[in-house]
Amino acid sequence: MTKQINLRLHIVDDHIVREGISGINRIIEEKGVNGNIAGGIGVQSYIPKEQHRKTVDLDFSLLWGGSSEEFRSIITPLAKYLESAGYKIEVQKKDCAYEIRVIEDKKDDSLLIQHKIRNTKNFEKNRKSLDREMQNQRILSREGLIYRVTSPEDLVLQKTNRMLTFLESYEGLKLPEGDAMDKIKERAEAIRAKVLQHHANVDPTEVARMRLLFDCGDIKGLAHYAGLNKGYFAEGLKDWADTKDRQNKFYATLDKLEVQLR
Repeated sequence: MTKQINLRLHIVDDHIVREGISGINRIIEEKGVNGNIAGGIGVQSYIPKEQHRKTVDLDFSLLWGGSSEEFRSIITPLAKYLESAGYKIEVQKKDCAYEIRVIEDKKDDSLLIQHKIRNTKNFEKNRKSLDREMQNQRILSREGLIYRVTSPEDLVLQKTNRMLTFLESYEGLKLPEGDAMDKIKERAEAIRAKVLQHHANVDPTEVARMRLLFDCGDIKGLAHYAGLNKGYFAEGLKDWADTKDRQNKFYATLDKLEVQLR
């Protein structure tokens, strides 16, 4: 969880990020596979620029599953687009994700593009959920760039699930109940500064606390600026929590963050 914290940070409007999104658009168009932007850049796509928090990666999701060789093949349009624009591309298979490192020597810039590892068996197991997410994605336009983004509800479900995992795995972590979005962001950024300063000997709990706070801020931002549909949230929640007790934990977490479903 700590290996990426010292990478270059970006926001959605950075040129290299927009180039990455354009490359992902090429995959969708040329390979005929559905897909969208997820993660922190997905969140930024819904909220005002002054609320953006920098992130180390550009996450995307394709309605696809297969081998590493097949992944390298399916991202060929992305690689060709970025290489033609003067970037160097490195593709690696890490713990849970494929990492596409994009390097621009002239401007000393770089970007990490990630896609979850999803073999054929895992893909088929989660096909219904992935289909639902793709069917409910949003198509957004940002300064002339049109691209698909995971829905606000699905982003919140993903982040809430990760937050619950952190809370259950690390002692001493607590939700920032009653704190405004700006205050949460300030606390997270302060922790990030310390983590970056001591990244060689970083405390995993502090990294978890930082990511928990960032996720809380993202959720509050999505709820405030994009709005969260109560009916669709409940539909998607069934894929993340198969018991009433677990579902209640999701709702309780949102209540503690003072996040309203509409």
